[in-house]
Amino acid sequence: MMTSAGRRVSMVKIFQNCIKEIGSGRVICTDAGDTAPACFLADKWYKVPKANSPDYISSLLYICKKEKISAIVPFIDTELMVLSQK
Repeated sequence: MMTSAGRRVSMVKIFQNCIKEIGSGRVICTDAGDTAPACFLADKWYKVPKANSPDYISSLLYICKKEKISAIVPFIDTELMVLSQK
């Protein structure tokens, strides 16, 4: 799962190409907005609260369980602090 995907279209494409080579997997993106270009290229995407929201972590955990996600790739530095504390 790629968090705060925003305009990182090239990153989504790179991950999707790697997944094709491996033969399995999906790119799932999250963003606080509902117009993030990278999300529209993802295999699936979710709108989530901003990283400083008290509901941010629980939203990510819900998505991880629902989608059976095993890796999170944060794209915003402020997310690193929030994720590292949980």
